[in-house]
Amino acid sequence: MSAQDSPPRPIALSLRCRCAGVEPRPWVIAFSSLAVAVAAYGQQWEFEPTANLGLSYEDNIRLNSDQSESGFGATIRAAARARRSDEVSELDLSAALRHEEFADHSDLNNTAAIVNADWSYQRPRSEFQLDQTLSTQSTLTSEATTTGITDVNRQQFRLSIRPSWSYRVDEYSNLSLSATFEDVSYDDVEGTGLSNYRAGSVSLAAGRRLTERLVISLASLYGRFESQDEDNSTDNLVFQLGAEYDLSESLSISALAGLRQTESEFVDIFGRRITEESSGPAYSLSAQKRFGSGAALRALASRELRPSGGAEVLDTTRLRLRYSYPVDERLRLILSSQALRNRQVGELQRRRGRDYANARMGFSYQLRPSLSVNFDYRYRWQQYEDDASSVDANRFSVSLAWRGR
Repeated sequence: MSAQDSPPRPIALSLRCRCAGVEPRPWVIAFSSLAVAVAAYGQQWEFEPTANLGLSYEDNIRLNSDQSESGFGATIRAAARARRSDEVSELDLSAALRHEEFADHSDLNNTAAIVNADWSYQRPRSEFQLDQTLSTQSTLTSEATTTGITDVNRQQFRLSIRPSWSYRVDEYSNLSLSATFEDVSYDDVEGTGLSNYRAGSVSLAAGRRLTERLVISLASLYGRFESQDEDNSTDNLVFQLGAEYDLSESLSISALAGLRQTESEFVDIFGRRITEESSGPAYSLSAQKRFGSGAALRALASRELRPSGGAEVLDTTRLRLRYSYPVDERLRLILSSQALRNRQVGELQRRRGRDYANARMGFSYQLRPSLSVNFDYRYRWQQYEDDASSVDANRFSVSLAWRGR
């Protein structure tokens, strides 16, 4: 849990993704939110609908060495975004619905939906923001970077609320206060190894511009994680120092580094209540380069505690790289890769560690101002700690995308 992205402390009020014991269906979430966005359309609103149709083939859909299943799939996606702003405030509403079906594996068919509302309000020296997200997706995708439990097809529901406030002390200094709350539940988790959980955090940061190019910062964070099914909890305290530096007009780097102090409570295999304390580094390093041709390169390295559906937080080290290059006026090349190492917090291991990586290469060709065709290749790989074998998967896809104006 870094000061920039970490699990939140649960609030006393129980905010759930379920109402009266009824699970919200993905299509209900998506269509209700699409209706909100469409209803917002008017003279003072900017409105943008999008749609996407795709075909794909993957040789190991579940990313499982014991149950390797390949097949062709078809995907349809619809989305809408409405935005309204004035001199002091801005409201951004968006919603999307995606459905995927496989030709020979109907048990892998899945639906994903997301509703997002971002609101901001500015005063001469301060700004308040409130971001809220309600989403659902299959565990085939939701668990890829955390627990690795992608061999079962269950539905995940996630509610996320992120308020923040920033204040400009003077021309060179600023303060910020932010919080996050997250409630995650799964449909029919029995026997899957997954657990519902809540997480939250509160962060306080201060920054000061020393020169035209250099900004330094100090950040502190308190976070808490609670597993709802296995009665596990984790408290985390982080202190970090950081800096941002513009090496040139097109190249910038940033660093935020410090230490965490963590206390975890869980029940061991003998039914005993165990409390374990641990400490370790917490950091985020990034670099961004813009080229005259319109290309852009971004690199990120980080280590933080992340909540997971495995009834515990994960100590995650992550490397990420993204490169975008406009070949000509119509054709764009996109390369991206990510590698993660997930380990348990402390020395009392309850699960095996896991390494995971994915890489993508895609081309997007603009047929018309509002219509484009996309070609994409994705490679995935994973390996568990103390296991010499690994498993990988290859996916090829083509899609047609439309964007309204």
